[in-house]
Amino acid sequence: MRKGLLTHQYEVHLPIAVRAPGHALAAGVTDFMSSRDVRFRLEKPHTITQGTTVTLFVSLPPEFTTENQVLIRARGRVLNVEHTSRLGAACSAFTAAMESYDFVGPDVLRDQALPDL
Repeated sequence: MRKGLLTHQYEVHLPIAVRAPGHALAAGVTDFMSSRDVRFRLEKPHTITQGTTVTLFVSLPPEFTTENQVLIRARGRVLNVEHTSRLGAACSAFTAAMESYDFVGPDVLRDQALPDL
């Protein structure tokens, strides 16, 4: 896609797990996704900073895929960090640009010690 072209953002609330160098695996939920970026919230406040490279694991439910659960593994860079609260509890929200992604099998869930997504 050429720089400067608009992409559509879709409001989707899907389970996500985030791995960043030097940080424990963190669970959360997506807010918006497009073909280039994703905005997500983590269940607990987090110290990931802008510019950090992250690996994201997003679970697509059978309702989206007409098959069993599908797992997307995306690699990207954090563009924006916002520390906020949701329903009275502190949380962290992030926007990350996706540099690459692939579809992976359920064996990755076990190999990566991911939470149930």
